[in-house]
Amino acid sequence: MKRIGIVIAVLIALAAPVFADSKAESLKEKDPTVETPATGEAALRAELEKEYRAKLKERLDEEMKTYQASLTSLWASNAAVWGCLLVFVILSSLGARKRRQELERLKALREK
Repeated sequence: MKRIGIVIAVLIALAAPVFADSKAESLKEKDPTVETPATGEAALRAELEKEYRAKLKERLDEEMKTYQASLTSLWASNAAVWGCLLVFVILSSLGARKRRQELERLKALREK
Protein backbone atom coordinates (compact mmCIF):
# COMPACT_ATOMS: atom_id res chain seq x y z
CA MET A 1 0.00 0.00 0.00
CA LYS A 2 2.90 2.25 0.81
CA ARG A 3 4.40 1.60 -2.63
CA ILE A 4 1.22 2.72 -4.40
CA GLY A 5 1.33 5.97 -2.48
CA ILE A 6 4.96 6.49 -3.49
CA VAL A 7 4.19 5.75 -7.14
CA ILE A 8 1.29 8.23 -7.10
CA ALA A 9 3.48 10.88 -5.44
CA VAL A 10 6.19 10.38 -8.09
CA LEU A 11 3.62 10.65 -10.91
CA ILE A 12 2.22 13.86 -9.42
CA ALA A 13 5.73 15.27 -9.05
CA LEU A 14 6.53 14.47 -12.70
CA ALA A 15 3.24 15.90 -13.98
CA ALA A 16 3.55 19.17 -12.05
CA PRO A 17 6.05 20.93 -14.39
CA VAL A 18 3.75 20.45 -17.40
CA PHE A 19 2.12 23.83 -18.06
CA ALA A 20 -0.01 25.15 -20.88
CA ASP A 21 1.31 27.90 -23.14
CA SER A 22 0.93 31.35 -21.73
CA LYS A 23 -1.39 33.82 -23.42
CA ALA A 24 1.49 35.97 -24.50
CA GLU A 25 3.05 33.11 -26.43
CA SER A 26 -0.16 31.95 -28.05
CA LEU A 27 -1.24 35.46 -29.07
CA LYS A 28 2.14 36.39 -30.49
CA GLU A 29 2.11 37.29 -34.18
CA LYS A 30 3.68 34.68 -36.40
CA ASP A 31 6.81 35.54 -38.26
CA PRO A 32 5.96 35.38 -41.99
CA THR A 33 9.51 34.40 -42.91
CA VAL A 34 9.42 31.31 -40.72
CA GLU A 35 6.50 29.56 -42.37
CA THR A 36 6.50 30.19 -46.12
CA PRO A 37 4.95 27.50 -48.26
CA ALA A 38 6.91 26.21 -51.19
CA THR A 39 5.96 27.60 -54.60
CA GLY A 40 4.65 24.19 -55.64
CA GLU A 41 2.46 24.07 -52.57
CA ALA A 42 1.16 27.58 -53.23
CA ALA A 43 0.31 26.66 -56.81
CA LEU A 44 -1.41 23.49 -55.62
CA ARG A 45 -3.42 25.48 -53.08
CA ALA A 46 -4.43 27.97 -55.74
CA GLU A 47 -5.52 25.13 -58.05
CA LEU A 48 -7.45 23.43 -55.26
CA GLU A 49 -9.15 26.69 -54.31
CA LYS A 50 -10.09 27.26 -57.94
CA GLU A 51 -11.55 23.75 -58.18
CA TYR A 52 -13.37 24.21 -54.87
CA ARG A 53 -14.88 27.50 -56.00
CA ALA A 54 -16.05 25.91 -59.27
CA LYS A 55 -17.75 23.06 -57.41
CA LEU A 56 -19.24 25.49 -54.92
CA LYS A 57 -20.65 27.62 -57.74
CA GLU A 58 -22.09 24.50 -59.37
CA ARG A 59 -23.79 23.51 -56.10
CA LEU A 60 -25.09 27.03 -55.65
CA ASP A 61 -26.57 27.00 -59.16
CA GLU A 62 -28.27 23.67 -58.44
CA GLU A 63 -29.67 25.03 -55.18
CA MET A 64 -30.98 28.13 -56.95
CA LYS A 65 -32.74 25.95 -59.54
CA THR A 66 -34.27 23.89 -56.75
CA TYR A 67 -35.44 27.01 -54.93
CA GLN A 68 -36.92 28.43 -58.12
CA ALA A 69 -38.78 25.18 -58.77
CA SER A 70 -40.07 25.19 -55.19
CA LEU A 71 -41.22 28.77 -55.52
CA THR A 72 -42.98 28.00 -58.81
CA SER A 73 -44.69 25.03 -57.20
CA LEU A 74 -45.71 27.17 -54.25
CA TRP A 75 -47.24 29.82 -56.53
CA ALA A 76 -49.10 27.15 -58.52
CA SER A 77 -50.56 25.56 -55.39
CA ASN A 78 -51.46 28.98 -54.03
CA ALA A 79 -53.26 29.83 -57.27
CA ALA A 80 -55.12 26.49 -57.16
CA VAL A 81 -56.27 27.12 -53.58
CA TRP A 82 -57.48 30.64 -54.40
CA GLY A 83 -59.22 29.32 -57.53
CA CYS A 84 -61.07 26.69 -55.48
CA LEU A 85 -62.00 29.30 -52.91
CA LEU A 86 -63.40 31.66 -55.56
CA VAL A 87 -65.38 28.84 -57.19
CA PHE A 88 -66.81 27.94 -53.76
CA VAL A 89 -67.83 31.56 -53.11
CA ILE A 90 -69.45 31.88 -56.54
CA LEU A 91 -71.34 28.59 -56.19
CA SER A 92 -72.45 29.56 -52.67
CA SER A 93 -73.78 32.89 -53.91
CA LEU A 94 -75.64 31.15 -56.78
CA GLY A 95 -77.12 28.66 -54.29
CA ALA A 96 -78.20 31.49 -51.99
CA ARG A 97 -79.80 33.28 -54.92
CA LYS A 98 -81.72 30.09 -55.84
CA ARG A 99 -82.89 29.63 -52.24
CA ARG A 100 -84.02 33.27 -52.07
CA GLN A 101 -86.02 32.89 -55.33
CA GLU A 102 -87.57 29.66 -54.06
CA LEU A 103 -88.49 31.33 -50.76
CA GLU A 104 -90.12 34.24 -52.61
CA ARG A 105 -92.05 31.80 -54.78
CA LEU A 106 -93.30 29.88 -51.72
CA LYS A 107 -94.33 33.13 -49.98
CA ALA A 108 -96.26 34.17 -53.09
CA LEU A 109 -98.04 30.77 -53.16
CA ARG A 110 -98.95 31.02 -49.47
CA GLU A 111 -100.38 34.52 -49.87
CA LYS A 112 -102.78 33.39 -52.62
